[in-house]
Amino acid sequence: MNRIRYSALSLVLVLLMASIKPLFAQNRYRTDLLAKMATALTTPKDNLKELIEALPEGTHFGDELLFNKKPLVVIVKDGCVQHIGYLIFTDEQRQLEDQPTLYNFLERYVLATQLPLERVKTVEKQLAEDDIVFTEGDLKDWRNLAGEKNVEVMVESLADRRYQVTWMKGKKTLCAIHFPISYDLLHGTDMLENDRRLREGIMAATILPPDTTTVNPNSLIAIPFSDGLFMLPGDTLFTAELTNARFYERGKEGKFRLSFNKNNPESSLSTLFTTVNVKNDFVVQARITQYDAEPTRIDVPLLKFVSYFLSVGCQPYFGIIEKKDDTIVCLLVMHNPAEGYCHSIRINFALNLLSLNSSERKGDIPVRVTPYVPTSRIKNLFAEDENNN
Repeated sequence: MNRIRYSALSLVLVLLMASIKPLFAQNRYRTDLLAKMATALTTPKDNLKELIEALPEGTHFGDELLFNKKPLVVIVKDGCVQHIGYLIFTDEQRQLEDQPTLYNFLERYVLATQLPLERVKTVEKQLAEDDIVFTEGDLKDWRNLAGEKNVEVMVESLADRRYQVTWMKGKKTLCAIHFPISYDLLHGTDMLENDRRLREGIMAATILPPDTTTVNPNSLIAIPFSDGLFMLPGDTLFTAELTNARFYERGKEGKFRLSFNKNNPESSLSTLFTTVNVKNDFVVQARITQYDAEPTRIDVPLLKFVSYFLSVGCQPYFGIIEKKDDTIVCLLVMHNPAEGYCHSIRINFALNLLSLNSSERKGDIPVRVTPYVPTSRIKNLFAEDENNN
């Protein structure tokens, strides 16, 4: 595994730390906004809030879920209301595009524009501040998509910075909009709520099962002078030294397995922090930077910690900042391109904790988390840095 130049990866860390502005609200609702929307849907005639809170697991729509005579959709998962919005997308469209957060946003946002929510600004001003731009049609056309049949939808990512969404019926464009790829916008949250829900999400995470995907030996590259280490090349993020490459070693039976041994600590830590395939009892002591507050501290099993980020769609990228006699300082970036953010995680790992014996893999791992850094801001900072050189 190539040793990372200190200056390059340090620059990544500095930029990530400098770009702070930080997921998650309570009990039966995934966000505070969803709770407010359920309350706003309740009228003297229809207690939709009570109905929504009584719904079982799954995706729900029907004659009882109507607002302004338009159909609603409600998604409940793990006993939590994950989504409330106008019914715009079919199940087939959701599965085809695999964009649940994006589709939920489009259905939720347009419903919210018609609800009697407490507002500090007009809907028109909110649309402008959220940088939602209509290239075809207007807000009324967007609302009229609810319940419309036989509508095709096209989704494009514009340089990973904006989404362009177009609805068509036959050759006619019904509505077309584009807007920033922003976590806060897509989820309807603010930075304070993101901080709170990130902690809640990590602590409540379910440990994922190990990845059992077998690797094609023909895809592996032997690393010279590495005591039998092989690399599956991957992509890089921001700099060539921050990568999602995987490292393998050949077992006694001749099959390749993810690397984890004392002889190759760098590749072993990559496996440890980017997968859940290493059985262990390590505990992460996470110091999490918060918006407008002092950092908070949580202690959580490493497997739960990594599982949380993987479960919400983050792609892990790993690199070594510095190697000392007894400690390796690492940078782990959990990147979610579909939602436009990354979490920067600086790790200090004591080398004496590395062990082939799974029962001995225990101990505390101090980490510092800088959450919800906008990807576009990091790209801009790197572009500025290159222009200044």
